[in-house]
Amino acid sequence: MPDVITRNSSPTVNLPGLRLVQGDADAGMQTETVVHKKLNGSGHMVAFRPARDRAGSLRVLFDTAADAWASAVLLRTEYTFALSSVEPEMDMTFVVAGGRIVPRLGEGGEEWIIDVPFVEVDSA
Repeated sequence: MPDVITRNSSPTVNLPGLRLVQGDADAGMQTETVVHKKLNGSGHMVAFRPARDRAGSLRVLFDTAADAWASAVLLRTEYTFALSSVEPEMDMTFVVAGGRIVPRLGEGGEEWIIDVPFVEVDSA
């Protein structure tokens, strides 16, 4: 099954012509645990907090300019999106946040690229 990004709307809409989704190497879950050294120097105090959801950038590849631009229009809408990938660890629900959505021609001139800034959200 190929990678699929679906806009969670009524009706749902898949991004057209999507060929591949690559995760950003910097995308990850920010840890929130806080460690304080005790004032008397006798050890540490630790406040455990759950990690934040993933955030970063998804590189989405398309074969045609038309599919890339149509997908850019869909990604700019105020909806959540579901990513279903051939790499199950990438599956998530996300919103587009913190950047621009601009299709561009890849360096080899054979594919169109959109870098999608994302923040993972609950799927409910």
